[in-house]
Amino acid sequence: MSATTERRTSIAELQPAFVARRSEASTFERTSFTFGAHRSLPPTHNQSREFGMYRLIDKLHSYRSLYKDWDGYGGEPATYASWSNALEFVSRLAIRFSAPVPMLAGDGEISLFWKKDGRYLEISFPGDNTYHFIFQYSQEQFASDDISLEGNYLDDTLIAYMGRI
Repeated sequence: MSATTERRTSIAELQPAFVARRSEASTFERTSFTFGAHRSLPPTHNQSREFGMYRLIDKLHSYRSLYKDWDGYGGEPATYASWSNALEFVSRLAIRFSAPVPMLAGDGEISLFWKKDGRYLEISFPGDNTYHFIFQYSQEQFASDDISLEGNYLDDTLIAYMGRI
């Protein structure tokens, strides 16, 4: 009879299912889970907003690569102008606001929206360096005129409505 020896593996020898890094400046360990190239799910609320923004930007980029009739009703891929205006808007979005949900209309116009506790805010980018928005809550409704993206700041009225979401 031959004897088999059992070898025990220590935890240190196992490959972790996640990547753990320790910052020398901090006594806290930061852990992130890798899902793909340059994408990770961070553990803190502020960093999860950052992850949401990465997902938003990825989705916006995917709208440009859609084929004609992507929705089965003659839908067009996102127009370059609407896409670039949406990215410009997202780059100006203050960190205190959560990442919006993107959507694409059949004519290639991109919109972003937030929905929370019965409140709904939608911003659309027709592709002419402007945007307009609607806000709805209970019986309250507001629709803006076209607002230029030429300045360095977002519209004060829009920011006030975003603060209510």
